[in-house]
Parts: sequence; C-alpha cells; structure tokens
Amino acid sequence: MKFITAFAFCGTCLAGAEAAEPAGTAITGLAPGAEPAVNRAALQQAADRGGMIRISVPGVYDIDGTIRLRGGTTLEFGPGVILRKVAPKSGVFHQVFINSGAYTGVPDRDITISGLHLQCNGVDSWFRDVVGLRGQLGFFHVENLVIRDFKCLDLPKGGYCIQVADFDGLLVENLHIEGLKDGVHLSGGRNFVIRNGRFRTYDDPIALNAHDYPTGSPNFAWIENGLIENCVDLDDRTTTGYFCRLLAGCWGPWQSGMTVRNGDAVVHNGRLYNAMLANDGRTAVSKTPPTHERGVVKLDGIRWNMQKPCDTFDAGCRNITFRNIVLEKKRPTAFSLHFDADRFSQSVRPGCPLPVQENIVLENIEIRGDVKRLIGVSTPVRGLRISGSRLGKGAMWFAPRNSEIGGFAADLTLDGNQFAAGPGNRITCREGVRLDLTITNSRRSGDYPGLLLDGDIEVLKSDLPLRRD
Repeated sequence: MKFITAFAFCGTCLAGAEAAEPAGTAITGLAPGAEPAVNRAALQQAADRGGMIRISVPGVYDIDGTIRLRGGTTLEFGPGVILRKVAPKSGVFHQVFINSGAYTGVPDRDITISGLHLQCNGVDSWFRDVVGLRGQLGFFHVENLVIRDFKCLDLPKGGYCIQVADFDGLLVENLHIEGLKDGVHLSGGRNFVIRNGRFRTYDDPIALNAHDYPTGSPNFAWIENGLIENCVDLDDRTTTGYFCRLLAGCWGPWQSGMTVRNGDAVVHNGRLYNAMLANDGRTAVSKTPPTHERGVVKLDGIRWNMQKPCDTFDAGCRNITFRNIVLEKKRPTAFSLHFDADRFSQSVRPGCPLPVQENIVLENIEIRGDVKRLIGVSTPVRGLRISGSRLGKGAMWFAPRNSEIGGFAADLTLDGNQFAAGPGNRITCREGVRLDLTITNSRRSGDYPGLLLDGDIEVLKSDLPLRRD
C-alpha cells in the first residue's frame, strides 16, 4: 500500500508543476552569446523571484557560477536552448543548480526543471560548501521535485549528474546522460520515480546510496518507495560500478577510545557524525567526542562532519521496483545490494546489527550485453524478487562483503521467468549466507539443463529441474 501511495504522490507533484503560472518571467540580460557572468546574474535574479521562468530563444547560454533555486520555482528550457558551463575568472564552479534548503536545512517545495540541455564543457570541481553534495544538479531537503526532458552528454568525473538527498516526492523522467560519473544519485529519501532513461556512464547510471563515501552523500538515511522503469544501460568501451547499486550501512554510538576508519559514522548527543580520513586504509583513535552542531571539526586527527540530528542507526533500500530495464553494457554485476568495506569507505561499524534491505523487485529485465552476474548480494535481504525476465545470462551471487561483516540470511523468489541455457543458470551462496528460494510459473526452452544451486540454499518450492554443484 505504501508503494502505491508513493506513485500517486509523484503524480500529484507532476500535476502541480504543469499548473504553474503560464505567462512566465522576463529575464533581462539573459541571452545567447552574452558574457557568462551576465547570464548567471540575470538567471539568478529571475530565480530569486521564483514562479515560472521560461527560456525559449534557441542558442548557447554560457554561465560561470551556481544558480540557487527557491521553492515554488519552475524552470522551462525551450527546444534548442543549451546551458553551458564556463570556468569562472576566480574560484570554482561545480553545482549548476542547487536549492536554498541545502544551506538552510529548511525543505524547498515544488521545484521543476524541464527541457534542460546541459553542457559541462570540461568544467569540473567538487562542491564543498555542503559536504557530500556533488551533483551538477544538487538538491538537499526538497519536496515535490520534478526534473524532466533532461540531457547531458559530457558529464565529467568529479561529480554526479543529478543528486537528490533528503527528499519526499521526486519525479525524474526522459533522460539522456553520458559521461564519467553517476547519472542519478539518490541519498536518503522516499516516494520517487525515475523513468525513460538512456545512460552511458562510466560509473553507475543509477545509485541508491543510503550510506556512502564521506564526501559522497550529505544524508545517510533509508531510500524507500520507488519505481525505476524503462531505462537502458547503453554499451560502452569501459566501465566501473553497476547499473544500479543499493548501498546500505549501519553505525553505533560514539565511544571513547574507539578505532575509526574513513567513512565510519557515529551518533553522539542526538546527532550523526561521519569520519573523514585519508583514503589509505589507516585508522585513528577517537578520544574526544564530536559535539559541534554543524560543519566539520577536527578532533584527535579525525575530521568529523556533523551530518544531521539523528536517533537511528542504520540505512538501506526498501520497496523499490525496477521495471523494463535493458542491459547492453558488459558488467561484472548489474544490480548490487552491498556494504562498503574498503579504504574509501566503511559502511558497517563492527558489532552493529546489519540492516535488512527488503522488497526489491526486478521485472522484465533484458540482458543484451555480457553481464556476468545479474544480481550480487552482500547484505541481508528480505523480499528479493525477479519476475517476467529471460534468465540464462547473468548468474545470481550471495556472499558477505568480507569475513569481518560475516554471513546473513536472504530470500529470493523467481516468478514467471523464461529460462534458457546459458552461463547464468546458477545461484551461488558463500561463506555463511543462507538463502530461501522459491521458483514459480516458470517457462523453459527445450535445451534448458536445469538451474544449478551452489551453497546453503533451501528450496521452498520449485517448478524447474534443479542441480547441485
């Protein structure tokens, strides 16, 4: 029921955007060929007024700095309008658009951006004013956000393309994103739809990062009630990451003398802090508790970022459906449910209860490229389901991230799938992972050899021939 409500909510969000003031707002000074600083100032002045803002004259509009948006703003870019980043004469320029609430902490409601064709033009830097917010379009603390008819074909490697954190009500549709970093990166929030996307990104086209690198997210929190549909992972020569990562984490209270690694999070005095250390795997001992109410403070050689008021101790993904996904790119793993455990980030504090990601559904997944694993799972999961798909490519793999995190329980339902001979006819469990498996309403080709099971797998029900390794 919550899942259905999520999509109705986004429909309301969309209708509200279409009902915006039709007359638009005149933007004095904004013009193709104008100086970047002039265009930036003119666009910011219009954004300060809010309401409907239309840019309809075709051409390339250079800007040299970030535009801050308030609630109740609709930006509409007409056909042939291109917004191009240009390096400023001084300082850095990363975020193209950011909302005011990213600074104030007060949510901005009802922001729409439609028809934006963004050219990054090689201008790349990390935005550091809000730790962890590093999207070209970066939104933090928003409700009813709509981004539609969006194109960016030259995404640089420093920041994500679209990043949204701490949101309630998000619609992102009709996308074409190519480049070197994540396409759509979500960092804690609920009630969202991402649909009609074409992605050719070196890193993840879609990242659902409930936890993240210390500089990768401003909001460690559950991501829930979402639909991702009609998306294509376009083929490319090189890649890293996954079509979609679902990244979970857990933490505990601060304790004197605790050993801290990069990416560790702790709660103290009702606030969540994450540790920022060098990416070299070394640890530090925390003797002084972080108590600051905002920003970053260095204590005992550890840079503690105060992220938010918090009384919870885990984060993950739940109630997420992927539907009509085409996988063209060669990838080791297409969908990954995992924890971080490397020199860049540690998303599990030793001894903390592991979060259970749940109700993750894959419907009508088509594998066209060389995908070794359709799913890779290193977190506990309940309600993992694959349906309406052709299986034969892309195996299914369940194993802990490392021995320190340890084994876990999971369940998997395969319902209404077509099974064909191929290297993907295999489910593997390793190192203390126990899987409950249900297989129903299956269809199979005449040469289908049977599904190979390897590890601690209990078959609750199956209408397929099964083999044991």
